[in-house]
Amino acid sequence: MKPSKSSLTSLNFSALSLLCVLLAGPAKVAAEEPTKKTTPATAVQSQVVEYQQVSRPVVATGRLANKGTQTLSFKVSGTIEEITADEGQKVTKGQVLARLDTEETQARYNQASSLFAQSERDLKRLQSLYEKKVVPLDSLQDAETNLNVAQSNLDIAAFNLRNSRIIAPQDGIVLSRQIETNELVAPHQPAFVLSDVARGWVIRTAISDKDIVRVTLGDAVSIRFDAYQGTIFLGHVSEIAGAAALDTLLFEVEVSVEPSQQKLLAGFIGHMQIHPSQTENIAWLPAEAVVAADKDVVKLFKVAPNSTVVLEEAHIAWLESGRIAVREGLSAGAQIVTLGATFLQEGERVNLTR
Repeated sequence: MKPSKSSLTSLNFSALSLLCVLLAGPAKVAAEEPTKKTTPATAVQSQVVEYQQVSRPVVATGRLANKGTQTLSFKVSGTIEEITADEGQKVTKGQVLARLDTEETQARYNQASSLFAQSERDLKRLQSLYEKKVVPLDSLQDAETNLNVAQSNLDIAAFNLRNSRIIAPQDGIVLSRQIETNELVAPHQPAFVLSDVARGWVIRTAISDKDIVRVTLGDAVSIRFDAYQGTIFLGHVSEIAGAAALDTLLFEVEVSVEPSQQKLLAGFIGHMQIHPSQTENIAWLPAEAVVAADKDVVKLFKVAPNSTVVLEEAHIAWLESGRIAVREGLSAGAQIVTLGATFLQEGERVNLTR
């Protein structure tokens, strides 16, 4: 039985509707699918790893002093009559710094001189009598002995008179004065402490055993004094102790300060960096490049050829002035993220900026 004309028309309409749905369906789904977005690269700054031979400085602090100082005193006792030098005063070699009252000392010298002259006359008289065989030999020998004793007493009196004053043995500065006028002093009682300016200035400090093995005689030293902010003084290591001090277990090091036009005074505090002749192969990186640290091992981001970052481990030798000295772990020429490293994740794309 043939389908009616109305049935065919209905069938054709249904097929046409289905075709429209099929054609419209995929287009609607495509319109509703969200557009895939690309994450922009993070702007960072970087630095290329470059190794170089660097001397790791030894940091130390010490007090400025004269290389040579002398404690001066009277060699005889007496009352101080005059003091001609005071603390902080510059003195010249041969200058009289103080003298004793010499009234008694001069009298003893005069007495010894008179007795010596008398002994000389007695000896001459007895020699003449002995030649004439008037006096025995022992009388002549006694006269010779008396002359020797008189000579010794005269020498002692002259010594006491000569050492009744203190004379500067060299050019220098009076660091301290420990006597007063009219004071009765004993022999060798400290009177002045005098610096020896001709031998220059030194700074003495003490360092640990880990540092002493890196320091050698002649190593260059840069020095800063609180009195001269921003001024760097130069020096060199002039003495190194052969053993540690028993109380501190530290090794004493002496640094000689190079001559300078600046006024220096004993007691200035010197902050020093000793630059050993021994060097290490290290690369400098700013401290902000570090994203993690464990003792001497740090982690940093290296920029890969595809502009993504990967974590790298490196061993640091030391820290200095906001930067790290990398000993090993990074290859020379590697690009290390510096500014912005702490905000990155491994595998993230970056855009290097200046």
